[in-house]
Amino acid sequence: MSELLAKESQLAKPTLEASLVRRELRSLRLPLALMVLSGVSLVPALLGAGDLYSIVSGLIAVSGLILGAVRFTNAPLLRGHPVDVKLDAEFLHLGSRRLRRSALTQGLLQPVADGVELQLRSERWREPTVLHFSDAAEAQSLLTQLGLDAEMRTAHFVAQSEWLGKRWFVPSVIAGSLLMIAVMVQWVAAEWPAAPLLVAIVGFFGLLTLSAAVPVLCSVGLDGLSVRKLGKTEFIPWAQILRVTPHRAKSVVMQAGGIEIEVRGRKAPLRLPMATDSLAADTPERLAARIEQARAASAAHGAPLALSGSQAERVRAAKAVLEGEAGYRQGHIAPEAVSALVLDPSAAPEDRVAAAHALADSKAGRAQVRIAVSTTAERSLREALGSALSKAQEREFELDEGSEAEQARGKRRG
Repeated sequence: MSELLAKESQLAKPTLEASLVRRELRSLRLPLALMVLSGVSLVPALLGAGDLYSIVSGLIAVSGLILGAVRFTNAPLLRGHPVDVKLDAEFLHLGSRRLRRSALTQGLLQPVADGVELQLRSERWREPTVLHFSDAAEAQSLLTQLGLDAEMRTAHFVAQSEWLGKRWFVPSVIAGSLLMIAVMVQWVAAEWPAAPLLVAIVGFFGLLTLSAAVPVLCSVGLDGLSVRKLGKTEFIPWAQILRVTPHRAKSVVMQAGGIEIEVRGRKAPLRLPMATDSLAADTPERLAARIEQARAASAAHGAPLALSGSQAERVRAAKAVLEGEAGYRQGHIAPEAVSALVLDPSAAPEDRVAAAHALADSKAGRAQVRIAVSTTAERSLREALGSALSKAQEREFELDEGSEAEQARGKRRG
């Protein structure tokens, strides 16, 4: 599909203008100085000057690491000089820099005060590339022509553990830690065996670490939002989502944020803590913006073609529409209705799968089915649509084998 898009897509303007966004690293000078000081203070300890130097050096090193992490996360972002953005069949050109289009896996927009930021991700890069556009329409145009917008691709986000979003989690951790300290004091005073206490301490803090470290994976497709937690996957159609609210909380030490999703029929909203690093992270604003774009794209689809009967009958009906042989039940329906059906998130899943099987017999139809697979967030439906492609490829392989065998028999007869 990416190769097809690369050949057919062109930007509305030959050249766009954007600024590369980068992190300002001068704020890391103090943490680096502390690390150097820590290394210098280790020299007397290695020469036998005593344990005091080792303790002081360790404290300095820990301080440097903590300060460096905080400074790096909170470092301001700078915009470089404007660069020309050009697009051809194989590469995205950012001034003198060249990015291969086939390596791009995701593109996310985030509105800012004076424009919009486009974050591009690739399976080959550790840190995304972020571009600032003054004109939001140009950023959307580039995203569309790259085939990474909500109409063409499901977007995947990583949120932090949902336990961090519970209002009682932090107070419970503090209360549990104080209780553990009190138990330790009583345990040592009573001179009881140390092994059970160590097991309890490791288990308590291990459980806290595990509950806080397991991420939540979110997929935003044309059909809805898929939320995958530990051992559980939940799919929420767009019709059930009432409101999406991103939020941030800033303190002296760190920034925190998240997103609240109000779902119809639920008393409490779904709360997902998220990182706030605007350069590298999946921010709440990016997730909220992608949800809004996917919902708008989903609503733009018209009334879908309706099929009926068993799955085999639905497939036959879809093929009849494609071949211009629709019977009295369908009337006069354009073949394009089947392509629209497989892409329509509001259509019945059975109808979409039937349309996929009908379209998969042709090369152009398979391209439409691939788009449907890549924009579907619900796992079971995505797999059912993908199976239509797999079965079509198997049939094509069997036909090729049969043709080769027939040619071989013809040569032997000759």
